[in-house]
Amino acid sequence: MERAEPSRHQFLPREAAALICLFPVWTRRTLLVAVSESCCSPAKGNRLTGAKVIGACLNTVCCSNAMPRAMRIAITILLLLLSTGCGSSNQHPPPVPVSGDPWFGAAGNVLISEGADRDGPKDFLWIGFNSQTEWQNFLSLNQNQTLGWIGGPVILTSNNSMGFYFDPSQTIAAEVTAEGLQTSLDQIEANASKFVPGLISRWYVPAIVEQVR
Repeated sequence: MERAEPSRHQFLPREAAALICLFPVWTRRTLLVAVSESCCSPAKGNRLTGAKVIGACLNTVCCSNAMPRAMRIAITILLLLLSTGCGSSNQHPPPVPVSGDPWFGAAGNVLISEGADRDGPKDFLWIGFNSQTEWQNFLSLNQNQTLGWIGGPVILTSNNSMGFYFDPSQTIAAEVTAEGLQTSLDQIEANASKFVPGLISRWYVPAIVEQVR
């Protein structure tokens, strides 16, 4: 059975929804969609586009000579909410994968992060291993504290917060890799389509292990 995907509007912070109601009727729909994109979309590009739309709407409203004081306060608070990502950024680990998830590994699964993230929110990604041989190699490297990189073919998806996952049938853990194959979670997330299999069939990211399942 396929999982029903909830609307992003369902996760819109209550404070943001209440503030939108203070704006003129003709701007509410645009702001609702833009705030939802900016706060709740898993795709970073959508969040940035949403923020630009919000900026345009606010600029139009602020130009009004009759803008009430309550609206000015609402604008300030709304911008503060947006600057912190509305509390819906990828700062918390995603749920443990199950067999129905395309990134689930039959042999084992590891949650990695990038530690201190450059774009603000801390990024997490579950990486699955279908190969028992590769999984045992990962466990050995991790136990000996010689694990440096994890990688595989990049597959695009709209079903997780990163917008991609590594093909679990071809994932590999390594102590060292060729420099030309190295990247980061941030770089892939920013433009995942650039990393789909082509001239380079497998990419590697630094392996900061958070959980092993």
